Amino acid sequence: MVNAITTQFDKTGEIDHRLKADEVRHLPVGDITNAKNPEVSLPNTNGIAWDISAKEGRMTDNNNIITFWRNVVVIRNTPPNILNLKTSKLTFVASLNLAHTDKKVVVIDNSTHIKAIGMKAYLEKNNIQFLSNVRVTHDPAKIN
Repeated sequence: MVNAITTQFDKTGEIDHRLKADEVRHLPVGDITNAKNPEVSLPNTNGIAWDISAKEGRMTDNNNIITFWRNVVVIRNTPPNILNLKTSKLTFVASLNLAHTDKKVVVIDNSTHIKAIGMKAYLEKNNIQFLSNVRVTHDPAKIN
């Protein structure tokens, strides 16, 4: 399918997340769907909106688990403090609103630059846990 858009709903009928991709191909064996340039948008939950994108993606577990790789970007779009996270591979578990990786992570927001190896991001709670080799640079003069 070309220029695909799918919307997943939660148990109450509210939008859980929306997936857009330039191209998707479903493989019945293993119930796997591969995507080119996937982008997942999570609705504005608790005043926080998240977007996850990459060059490649794969959906499994009835589209509950989405793995992104090649130029993964996660954006928390809550002005004035927009957060930009980059990594090479990331898994998003929709049922838990959890994004995680064991790869190098770089996070930049208005006043902070963080580098780490591995992280778990509980998106609905706006909570990111870095797993190892964490380096933080903070410039309070840049806070809006």
